[in-house]
Amino acid sequence: GGCSDNEDTRLMVLVEAEARGAEFVDVELKAVTRFAELRRSNLGTSGAKLILSWHDFDRARSREELSEIWAKMLHEGADICKIAVMARSISDNIPLLELLELASSKHHPTIALAMGEAGTISRILAGKFGGFLSFASLMEGKESAPGQVSVSHMIGMYRFKDINESTGLYGIVANPVAHSMSPAIHNPAFRECGLDKVYVPLLVDDLTGFFDGFLTSRFSGLSVSIPHKETIRNLVDDVDDIAGRIGAVNTVVIDKITGKSKGYNTDWIGAIEAVENVLKSSSSLKEQSRSLSGKRVVLIGAGGAARGLAFGALHHGVISLHIVNRTRERAEILAQELRNQSPHAVVDSMSTEEFIREGLTLETDVYMNSTSVGMHPNMDDTPVPKDFLRRGGSRTLVFDAVYNPMETRLLKEAKDCGCMVADGVEMFVGQAVKQFELWTGLPAPRELMRQTVLHKLTAQ
Repeated sequence: GGCSDNEDTRLMVLVEAEARGAEFVDVELKAVTRFAELRRSNLGTSGAKLILSWHDFDRARSREELSEIWAKMLHEGADICKIAVMARSISDNIPLLELLELASSKHHPTIALAMGEAGTISRILAGKFGGFLSFASLMEGKESAPGQVSVSHMIGMYRFKDINESTGLYGIVANPVAHSMSPAIHNPAFRECGLDKVYVPLLVDDLTGFFDGFLTSRFSGLSVSIPHKETIRNLVDDVDDIAGRIGAVNTVVIDKITGKSKGYNTDWIGAIEAVENVLKSSSSLKEQSRSLSGKRVVLIGAGGAARGLAFGALHHGVISLHIVNRTRERAEILAQELRNQSPHAVVDSMSTEEFIREGLTLETDVYMNSTSVGMHPNMDDTPVPKDFLRRGGSRTLVFDAVYNPMETRLLKEAKDCGCMVADGVEMFVGQAVKQFELWTGLPAPRELMRQTVLHKLTAQ
């Protein structure tokens, strides 16, 4: 597209390539008539297979429009049809993938791709839906079209060459999603257990549209992240009792026989395991104090992840829980729900401003951060002032759900003050392990999953 030569000069390059033995030549649909004339006058007969291409770099197209373009390509003698459009939504992939299924059933080799981050799945899953091939970049940062995945990730992480119509589909529903390490942890786990499954990133803004267009007939399981953990409760067919009490879902299992979906929450398991393991191994606490039972907790955040941490803390017997959020109103909504569920504990709410002003007076054994404060690239931020940590010292535990970077400013300052620390890596691995087991019914390769995350984080 960057060539400044005139049309005939560019088309003659393809004619010359064919004369020299090229196996395929790729011609834009709008130029096929002139290309055919030049081909006949210079070659007489054709030897290469003709790929006819059509692109729209601005928007996606409907089923009807794609079918019309595809039919025109076949009429013009295409050996292989190639269509690429710009995806603005995850749902823009649906007509393309359906076109691939149609073309495959009629044995017409076809490439159908959605450009942009929302269209990444059309590249990874081309083989699942019968696509002739896909495109990848030589390396990250060298993409020739938006949404391309590096060839090393296509072949290594996603095992593109092994994906077929029987491959089970899993993915993470989030916005944003590009930063997620979930594909890097679940795909190696599937491979380790010899499972024909692939896990992909799903940039979803319209959650209802995604469910209506994709879910029951396409995927077998989903991870759910920001900002959908609470909304998704109203879209699945059933919710696990604990996820219902928490009020947030981070895992969906779809029964492939009935098509019914069920939501679970594994965040709380990963987080509480991480905290409890640190408490159990502490030499600075008396043996009877090496659990969350009887502890006083300050929880930063009131979103989906916070709901899981709050449930886990109360489930393990904390005696007080102070919920801190940027807006006190949202913190109070969660606090009121928890008071109704856990009358044995004192549950309070406060705004971030109130916490900064008055938090030093709170008797606190555990600080738990459920927010993204301190996450890459905003690594200089912290949700808890260092003075608060210094006051607690070695009797205080600090947990941070952020796992990138592994040592946030919050955790570094907690260590400087002598506090016990639990990082987000252990929570992330713990919740992913439980997801894997819900989806497969098999024991997860926990240590492999943990080492995969550590390797990816240290390589950054």
